[in-house]
Amino acid sequence: MLSRISFRHFSLANITCALFIPAHQERFYKKAVQFSPSIYIPDMEDSVPLNEKDKARAMCREKIEFLHKMNPSVKVVPRPNELNTTFRKDVDGVLTPENAKLIYGFSVPKISTVEDMSEVDKYLAMKEKEYRIPTNTFKVIPWLETTEAIVRAFEILSKYRHRIEAAAFGADDFCTNFGIKRTSTDTELELPKKLFAMYCHAADVVGMDTPFINIKDTEGLRKELEMLKQFGFKGKFAIHPTQIEVIQKAFLPDPKEVDYSKRLVESFEKAMEGGKAAIVFEGNMVDIAAYKRGVNILKRAGLRK
Repeated sequence: MLSRISFRHFSLANITCALFIPAHQERFYKKAVQFSPSIYIPDMEDSVPLNEKDKARAMCREKIEFLHKMNPSVKVVPRPNELNTTFRKDVDGVLTPENAKLIYGFSVPKISTVEDMSEVDKYLAMKEKEYRIPTNTFKVIPWLETTEAIVRAFEILSKYRHRIEAAAFGADDFCTNFGIKRTSTDTELELPKKLFAMYCHAADVVGMDTPFINIKDTEGLRKELEMLKQFGFKGKFAIHPTQIEVIQKAFLPDPKEVDYSKRLVESFEKAMEGGKAAIVFEGNMVDIAAYKRGVNILKRAGLRK
């Protein structure tokens, strides 16, 4: 059956939410498949104690097919440890000839330079060759978690755009690296978050924010999401299934907005065929900027490539 599964050519362009699954605990896999985020992230890094790393690799390897079978529309993107620790061992420990086609990519922590991404790119290319799958099949969600990473973000993301479709901002490690204290309001992170989101947009990459750690504070999560949308973020990680719907609702376009955009784009494209660059649409003058915004909304809704 696995041999009939085709390679993935869809995009993460409409990603909104990625759910962490502690890779060493079976019960969390069973719970995760009851929900439909954009991505499942079996986590072998922060959520796994050192003495459980081997167990995490083995269970992640074992559960890839389970996750895909139970919810095939959700991409599976394991998170290994960082490059200078067990990244290669983690990737090797998860991949098999049977599951290689079911893994969309890897969420790689602590990427700070182009050289870091080069190492990841080369290693994944080697594994693609080993498993006889097309080059650049495995996508990467790099975690940018240092001041150097933010400064170099556009260079990293644009140079490896063939691998990178989304990127993650790591708040706690960023604060540690920068030598600042993280507060409950995250006001100290406004500038780096805005820069991160802007560089992601410039590189045509989905910018995703670090998890909201207070799983019981739903209103606090909603407020943060409104701020993140204004910063330019397009998605966020979840550490509990109850956060998924809130995050998805925040980042997916409103149905009325989607319907309006469909009408606007259709009318504008007809006008462009006649050589026009601006039209009166439903009582308002709209130009190419409004048209592009409408197209972007349709992309976010999964209605355009």
